[in-house]
Amino acid sequence: MLECLILGDSIGRGISSVMPDCVHITEIGISTDLWYKKYHARPLLDMESYRYTVISLGSNDQDNSGAGMRRIREKVRSGQVIWVLPSKEVKAKQRAMVNTVAGEFGDSVLSITDRVGADKVHPPTVQAYEQIAKSIKDSIR
Repeated sequence: MLECLILGDSIGRGISSVMPDCVHITEIGISTDLWYKKYHARPLLDMESYRYTVISLGSNDQDNSGAGMRRIREKVRSGQVIWVLPSKEVKAKQRAMVNTVAGEFGDSVLSITDRVGADKVHPPTVQAYEQIAKSIKDSIR
């Protein structure tokens, strides 16, 4: 079993930059539905063979239906799943949906609100991403 998988957007990409041992399927600026459309057909093994998976999606979504999040989550079969919550200041509806979907699956959530920069969405420095990575690793059972 491999250690970890990171799925998501630019925040996921930033996290993967400081967690080089993790496999990542990330794309800057991608919405949840577009991520699913582009990457869902990867072999299931890609999303099943990991001790834990980090999902960072929602920050680029216009709606907050959660259907795409649920479809992605249904494919992930890791031992533990941790969702990175979108900004509570500028993405409150998306944050609420991530919380809802994570709760439906019994997953963990990680708020990065205290580590975002001037845009109130992205961590501004490598050090901020390193702190997030530490929080992720500390939460692994």
